[in-house]
Amino acid sequence: MQYDDIARSQHGLLTVQQARASGLSRGQLRTLIRRGGLRVVDGRCLSVAPAPTEHKAIVRERALAALLRLPPATRITCVTAAELFGWERSGLMPDDGLVHVYLPREQRRSAPAGVRVHVGPPVEQCELAWDVR
Repeated sequence: MQYDDIARSQHGLLTVQQARASGLSRGQLRTLIRRGGLRVVDGRCLSVAPAPTEHKAIVRERALAALLRLPPATRITCVTAAELFGWERSGLMPDDGLVHVYLPREQRRSAPAGVRVHVGPPVEQCELAWDVR
């Protein structure tokens, strides 16, 4: 599969490892980045799309890049989820510029650059603690 096909199937993003597995050499990656065919997102992911300019689109791209680098059970949480859903920030923890993710305790990993990992029970065991009425 070509790198751009992989990226299109993942909202325009792919990891460096996926790009290499598609057949691109390190030199080809450097050339594509230098010429604007690929753009680096948060250090370890690549994008085939132009850089977003709106804050919410930037947060979304960074959140998707974090999900690509972590296990499939990872979920976006806390202030990052609130921003993506358009919820008011009042009462939330201040924006620290990180992407906040939730990971089940048994899949705990160290946080990649730009990511804060929160751990707990598997998502299926979590209850919604607020009323949505």
